[in-house]
Amino acid sequence: MANSRSKRPWLHRIFVAACILVVSVSVGVVLSRFNIAGPLIAITCSFGMIVIGYIGWRHFALSSDIRAIAAQLEFLAQPDPTLEPETQIPFMETPEGLASSALADLTSRLSILESEMSGLTEKLETLQQNNGQAAATPVQKTSPESAAPQLTRSLKKENVRKALKNGDLSLHLQPIVGLPNRQPIYFEAFMRLEDRSSGYIDDAEFRKIAESAGLISAIDVKVVFASLRMLKQFSKLKRPTGVICRLSPRTLVDPAAVEQIRAALSKAPECAELLVLQMSQREYGLLKAKQLDTFLRFTSLGVGLGLCDANDFNLNGLELSGLGFRTVKAPSSTLIYAANEGEDGAPITVGLAVQLRQHGVELIGDGVEYERDAVSLIDLSVGNAQGLLFAPPRPVKAELLTGNANDPKSASAA
Repeated sequence: MANSRSKRPWLHRIFVAACILVVSVSVGVVLSRFNIAGPLIAITCSFGMIVIGYIGWRHFALSSDIRAIAAQLEFLAQPDPTLEPETQIPFMETPEGLASSALADLTSRLSILESEMSGLTEKLETLQQNNGQAAATPVQKTSPESAAPQLTRSLKKENVRKALKNGDLSLHLQPIVGLPNRQPIYFEAFMRLEDRSSGYIDDAEFRKIAESAGLISAIDVKVVFASLRMLKQFSKLKRPTGVICRLSPRTLVDPAAVEQIRAALSKAPECAELLVLQMSQREYGLLKAKQLDTFLRFTSLGVGLGLCDANDFNLNGLELSGLGFRTVKAPSSTLIYAANEGEDGAPITVGLAVQLRQHGVELIGDGVEYERDAVSLIDLSVGNAQGLLFAPPRPVKAELLTGNANDPKSASAA
């Protein structure tokens, strides 16, 4: 009977509904005939009583089924002496464990429903406000969860401001190595701020915070000055290593910052030749005419230019070289993915690397964390790489920062 019912549940439901309807009408006709109640009221009351009775019967049957299932689970939870201990199911050791698991699942589902109800309530309030249907303006409540990111960003802005003013930002270097020998050809220099609770703030996040706080130009100037000091030490080596610094478009529209950088470069031409000022490909493409002119004019002082975060490989090595570009840095994952796309993927990536190198522009695979990615870059003729696989960013030693370059005053950063 149970099998036939599970196979044809709609027949069972139609039969039950028909029985309820017939009994309800019959009882209603009897009640109305003896003037106990009106026909409609009598039929409605009898229908309600029968439905309630049916629900009670189903509840009793369901309770019996649950007790039977619980008895079976309790039986299954008993360890089988004929089996090895390793074959016993750990999460069915006791009925209490099953009850705990079920309770945890119900709690999780309840929390999901509560969050969905909260979201629906907020959407309803928003619709009421937009349509002018709210009787009164609802009080806007800010949950601790939504307020936390805003508070964190505000605190980080203030921390960056204080650290810049007090000289607490630390300069870090990460090597860019040649492949396959893995010898450093450049060092990328950038400022970092240490968060006591979570360690150093990510470089990309740090720059976003500094830009939103209006501090990025002062930080860029500090990085350039510190890089020139290091390059004075590097220039004494037989094979000096260059340094790459990143500039923000906002720095290019800060006349004071641009003048400070140009003045420092003009005083150290031997170091300027080892310096590369880079900008993301997206930022470079959005530069206005005046910003672009300012950026390109740095090459007149011997500085090289670079692109980073490149994802559009429609690049002309001859044109970039003519503008003074020395490096193009792209995520290694993007380079490898492009090489695996279709039959022409690898030739495109290899052709880009070869074409850039022919005109004196080095292609760098960034974000390399696994050995297999380094091997893939070598196979694609990408001759340079950067990432945690080779070395993490490390703070600069104090002796490398000794020099005669004039550091911009902290007051200019405020």
